[in-house]
Amino acid sequence: MKIKIVIALLSIAVLNGCGFKLGGMTSGYVSLHPSLAYIYISGGGANFQRLLYERLEGSGINLVNASYKDNHAVIKFNTFSTTSKVISVTESTQAREYRLESELSMIVLKKDKGVELETCDSCVLLPATYLKVQRDFVFSATSILSSGAEQQRLYKEMEEELARLVMYKLKTVNPESKSE
Repeated sequence: MKIKIVIALLSIAVLNGCGFKLGGMTSGYVSLHPSLAYIYISGGGANFQRLLYERLEGSGINLVNASYKDNHAVIKFNTFSTTSKVISVTESTQAREYRLESELSMIVLKKDKGVELETCDSCVLLPATYLKVQRDFVFSATSILSSGAEQQRLYKEMEEELARLVMYKLKTVNPESKSE
């Protein structure tokens, strides 16, 4: 019995020593390129922006407003939408199952002093990117309140997944690797 405990503790110590961490609360926080040290976010919806702000701040990024004058990156969300589609019906033609989708398109730009983003071809740090997540949801006519709560939970979960995916896309930004 004691030998099993010692082996378990040694295993935990080895995993911890090599840098292994469980996903948990730090999931979605990543190390980003220094060119992304200051970021302005344009578009995306209030709840989604809040989730992204939390992840960016947790990754050590400084968030700036639109009037910030020094060099910074701009994450521009061109589209952000959530939809619900019926994917199956009951015998009485009432909706039974839905597909919930959240999608966005984004571009990351480098804003230097005195440069207008609209006229700058070399300002693109991450070209136009499209992300989409979906969940299937079974609607229960007998428990409408719990079905509504489940649908809201799924939308929130999808927004969290999109925020995590955006962070992983931002991790790929490396201006030095671009060919001039």
